[in-house]
Amino acid sequence: LDGSEGLKDFMAVSWAMTFALLSLIEVVPAWNHELTIARTAAKAATKLLLERPGEVHFARQQLETALPSATSGRWLTHVESRSVVVLLLSPREALVSVVCQPTQSGGGCLTAYATSEGGAYVQLTEAEEPKVASAGDANRHANVLHLPAGWCVQLEELLIHLQDTGLGMPIKLTRTGSQQSSCADGLLDLMLGRADLHVAPPSRFLQQTYPPPHVLCAFELLLEECGGSLTDVYGDALDLVAACAEPIYVESSSRIARGGVLACLDCMRPYFVRALSSAFPRKSALERFADVAEIHQSQRIQRPIRFVDEDGEELKP
Repeated sequence: LDGSEGLKDFMAVSWAMTFALLSLIEVVPAWNHELTIARTAAKAATKLLLERPGEVHFARQQLETALPSATSGRWLTHVESRSVVVLLLSPREALVSVVCQPTQSGGGCLTAYATSEGGAYVQLTEAEEPKVASAGDANRHANVLHLPAGWCVQLEELLIHLQDTGLGMPIKLTRTGSQQSSCADGLLDLMLGRADLHVAPPSRFLQQTYPPPHVLCAFELLLEECGGSLTDVYGDALDLVAACAEPIYVESSSRIARGGVLACLDCMRPYFVRALSSAFPRKSALERFADVAEIHQSQRIQRPIRFVDEDGEELKP
C-alpha cells in the first residue's frame, strides 16, 4: 500500500513539473522567422519611398536585396508609389503576406500582414501595437462599397439590385483615386474595416488596371486569415497560385481580367455574388462563338470554323 501511494505521489509531482516546463516554452508561430524578414524589408522599402518619392526602382532594388533565398518557397514582390507588397509563395499556397502603405501623417507606414493559419494583423503606425484584423463591418447602418475610378452602366445596375432586392440597407460609395490606380487600396480598405465590398468588374464591362496575380495572392491570404474572401465577381476561385507560376502574364487575357475581382466577408459572398451575377452576366455560348469567329477572321485563317457541342456533334446555324 505504501509503495502504491508513493508511486501516485511521484506521478503527481512528475506531471506538475512537466506542465511547469511546458508553460515556460515559447510557442513560435508558423513562419515567424520569414514574417520578420518580410516585415523588416517591406518597411525599409516603404521608408525609402517616403524619403525619395517617385523613385520606385530604388525601393524595388532594396527590397529584392533584403530578402534572402527561402527554402520553403520563393519571394515575390511588388512596389508602386503607394504600396509595397511581399509574398512568400510555396508551390501549393501562400505562406507569408506583408503589405505596407506610406501614411501622410508622421512619415510612417501602415502595415498589414498574415501567415498561413497564423491569423492576420494590422499596425496603423509604428508607435502602435499590431491588432487582429477584422474584414468588413465598415458601417452597421449601410453597405460601404469600394468601386473603381471608372464607371459603367453595369455598376449602376449593381447598385439598383442591392437597393431593390437586397437587404434594403443604404449604400455608401468609396472610389479608387485615379483611372491608373490598382484595386490594392480597396482591398486594404476592406481588411481595415473601411469597406464591406470591393469590386473590380470584368474587363469587357470596364477597362481598368488590375493588380498582378502575386499582389492579389498576397491579399487573398490576408483576407482569408481575417474572415474575408477574394474571388471573381461570380464567386469562382481565381487560382492565383497557378497564375503566379505562369512564365508570362498577359493582363488583357488573364483569368483576372475575364472574371473581375470580388472581395468581401466570406459569409456575405453569396449575397453579393447574386447581385453581381445579375449586373455582370456571363457571356452566352453564341457570344463566345462570335469571339472565336472574330479572332479567326482577324488572323486571316482560310479554313472554315466548325462549332461543336460537348459530344463533338457539329452545331448548325
